[in-house]
Amino acid sequence: MIIIETCKRLEGGQFIPFGDVAEVQEDIDLVEGVLEVEIDGISLIKKSEWDYVFPLWCYLSDAVKGLRGTGFAAFQFPDQPIEVSLRRIGQDVELCVQVGKSESKAIVAELEFLAAVRARGDEFFRQSLRLSPGSRSVIDVSRRHLLQDPPGSPPEWKNWREQLDPRQVNAFSMAERSIGRKLTPPEIQGLIYKIAGRRMAFHDIVGLILQSISG
Repeated sequence: MIIIETCKRLEGGQFIPFGDVAEVQEDIDLVEGVLEVEIDGISLIKKSEWDYVFPLWCYLSDAVKGLRGTGFAAFQFPDQPIEVSLRRIGQDVELCVQVGKSESKAIVAELEFLAAVRARGDEFFRQSLRLSPGSRSVIDVSRRHLLQDPPGSPPEWKNWREQLDPRQVNAFSMAERSIGRKLTPPEIQGLIYKIAGRRMAFHDIVGLILQSISG
C-alpha cells in the first residue's frame, strides 16, 4: 500500500492539504510544502522533510520518466540535503530516501507505484495550474514526463489489478457485486485515479466507487 500526500507549509509551520490552498502570494516554485510518501507503513518522506514542493514534484516526474526508460533514476531535493532514488527490481520498484547518513527504503510493485504517483501527481499539477496559470508550459512538460509510458507499453486497463493493493482490489470486487456487473475499463481507470495513493478506509473506497458509478 502506497500513500502520497502533498501539503503546503504555512508561515507558522502548520501544514494544510495542497488542494485546500485558495491562492499563493509567492511564485509557484517558491511555495513551501511537503510531498509525504508512505509504503506499507514505512514513512519515507515525512513532514520534517519539507521543501519547495512544486520543483520537488517536477523532479519526481522526471525520475518517473527515467525509471520507465532505463530502470533507474535519482534526484536531490531543491533545498535540502536529501536524495531520492528509484530502482526497478523485477516487477517492483525500490524507493530509497537518504537524509544525511540516514537511509530509508521500501519496495512496491511498479504498476502500483506508477498508479499512485501519477494520480496524485497529476492532481497536484492541475491544482498548481489553477494557482499559477502562467506556469502552464512548465506544468505541461512535467505532466508529460509523469504520465507518458515508453512505446509498446500495454494499455493501463489490461493490468489494472496490479495498480492497486489487495484491499483496494477487494473493494472493487465488492462494489461490482453490489451493482451486479463488471466495471468497464474506462470506469476502472477513472476510479484508480481517484483512489490510488490516497489514505482511505475500505468502506470509503467502496462508497466512492458506488457513488461514482451511480453519479
